Amino acid sequence: MSNGAGIKHYGALLRRWLWLLLLVVALCTSAAYAISITMRPVYEAVALLQVHDVSTNNGSIFVDQALAQSDALLINRPAVLQGAARKIHTVSAQQLAKQISASPLNNTPIIQVRTSDTDPARAATISNAVVTVFIQLQNDSQQQQLKNIATRLAKNVKNARNAVDNDQEQLALLQATHATPESIVHQNDIINDDQTTYNSSLTNYTQVQQQLLQVPGSLKIVQLAIAPRDPVSPRVLLNTAAAGVMSLVLTLVFILLRDWIDTSLKTAEDVERMARLPVPGSVPDVTVTPQKMRDELPLVNNEAIEQAFNTISTHLIMRCAEKRAVLVTGAHTKAGTSTAAINLAITLARTGLRVMLVDGDLQRGTLHRVFKHPNIYGLTTVMAEGMLFQEGATRSSRLHAWLHPHKTSIPNLWFLPTGPLPNSRGTILRIPMLSLFLKCLLQTVQESEEQAHSLMDVIIIDSGPLEECAHTAVLAACADASLLVIEAGHEQAAHLCHIARNLQRLQAPVQGVIINRQKAHHRPYFYVPPQRSEKTWLDDVEEADKKPWRATSPWTRMAISNQRRASLVRSTTSTHHKPALPQITTASDEAPDGGHLLPAVYHKQPPNQLKGSVDEK
Repeated sequence: MSNGAGIKHYGALLRRWLWLLLLVVALCTSAAYAISITMRPVYEAVALLQVHDVSTNNGSIFVDQALAQSDALLINRPAVLQGAARKIHTVSAQQLAKQISASPLNNTPIIQVRTSDTDPARAATISNAVVTVFIQLQNDSQQQQLKNIATRLAKNVKNARNAVDNDQEQLALLQATHATPESIVHQNDIINDDQTTYNSSLTNYTQVQQQLLQVPGSLKIVQLAIAPRDPVSPRVLLNTAAAGVMSLVLTLVFILLRDWIDTSLKTAEDVERMARLPVPGSVPDVTVTPQKMRDELPLVNNEAIEQAFNTISTHLIMRCAEKRAVLVTGAHTKAGTSTAAINLAITLARTGLRVMLVDGDLQRGTLHRVFKHPNIYGLTTVMAEGMLFQEGATRSSRLHAWLHPHKTSIPNLWFLPTGPLPNSRGTILRIPMLSLFLKCLLQTVQESEEQAHSLMDVIIIDSGPLEECAHTAVLAACADASLLVIEAGHEQAAHLCHIARNLQRLQAPVQGVIINRQKAHHRPYFYVPPQRSEKTWLDDVEEADKKPWRATSPWTRMAISNQRRASLVRSTTSTHHKPALPQITTASDEAPDGGHLLPAVYHKQPPNQLKGSVDEK
């Protein structure tokens, strides 16, 4: 995918979901702001404590920093908290443990003692009390340790002094008795050793005494805590900004993730690339205004829908030249199959073709309500009787007479409802009888020695979904071809290919997929480039499309001729002087499956003046 295509895709995605971004960010920031301003403010008081090691005289900063690290851990010990609680009287040691925190200042021997409280004055009081108690406890502990050491060193000094005195007396005795020089030298060595021990012990004792004097200076308060003026929490602006940024990021992630995992078919490019099926056209999703007259057919005077079905009908005429019984089925119940079948039949009838619309949905057949046609006699009745198909000289007249009650007010359009439905619907449709019925309607009738034509040029069969209605398989087995209707954004490629393969096995190959209710914001799936790795039976159809095409079927040539004539008439007719359009009545304002019906634009001449039309008797 190119950078330009990526920028265009994500730009369109952002424009589509901009309302969601703004809504989520507004809600989250408003909620964060409302929660922040309703929270009780918390104040933080800080006291600074400097640490110095009195055990050394070199004053190393590194030693003081290490000592500050260890002392910071001792501030929260129970003895300090209990002493501070006794001094304050208003809080307990358990409460102080949650409010007090201590940490050394970066690269310094200074400890920060922080206290969080809803009362700024009490926060400062607690910090100062904790620091004071900690210094007192630390000094007492150090002094006690140094006193113990001094006592032990004093004993050592005394013992060393006594040893030196004894050695001096022994040396004097040896000199008085005129001892040997070796004895005198040995005694001097002993005196020197004992004197060294004495001097060392005396030095250590002196240092300990000095440390005792310096203990009060090992911990010093650098800064007492004062009552803060501004709370540290809640931070209204920070919380609001953080909520806005987080909600924006999470919403963008949600939008991108949804765009990535949404592999439903929305456009013709999706169907052709992912399902590898041809798309004759897409029907846009339009809003229908309520009709003023409820007894009129809801004709949608929408140029986009009309153009869509003109394209679909042209595709059907050119692609299905020898396939005259077309099954219109859908992937799901609410895909808009009935609407597509009605509009397709009307569009084909406008080209001058004789079209029979058959309601083959034996579970939810409602087309008779749209046409205000009684459902007393229909497809099920035809299947039950066989006299209509008997061979004989009167067969043609019987078929003409049979077609007469099924003629609609729309020129060149006949309609056959489902008919009465018995409780057991599994045996209503039988392939031999249904095939014979379709053959009779499509057979050529000899009007005279010079004129012959078919009763019907095209039969459009409306049916339910193949996987939900058992009788749809029977209809598919008798049809020459099929059209699949899907709702944009509600179908997956794998399921669509599965239905197409089933129709192919039933000898009703899919000649196209009609994408219904396609919205303006629908875009092709962006994250999978087109790939063609192996040849399937769909490739044969595509290769056939690339070959030069010639209209060989009589009904195909007639449809193309009538389409050219109609387009010429429309181009020369003013839009301000349109002829009155015929109407049929209905009891509802919408098609039974929630779709839209096309405006009926017909020829002005009577049906019997059209080329090859059936004379009504």
